Amino acid sequence: ITIPATWQNKAVTYQVYSINGQVVNSKQTGSSSQTETINVSKLAPGMYIIKAICDSETAQERIVKQ
Repeated sequence: ITIPATWQNKAVTYQVYSINGQVVNSKQTGSSSQTETINVSKLAPGMYIIKAICDSETAQERIVKQ
């Protein structure tokens, strides 16, 4: 996951949602780098939404696990 440059060195929460809206994985960092890795190896194949939250800002991206 690549986050905005303004989020670097800040606390960021990453949440992985299944297509039906259930949180299936989450990770929190105290000081984020521009690129963070989230382990999705235990998730079933399918479409997921990853949300990154920093202060009052949120970014999200859809991913497909095969």
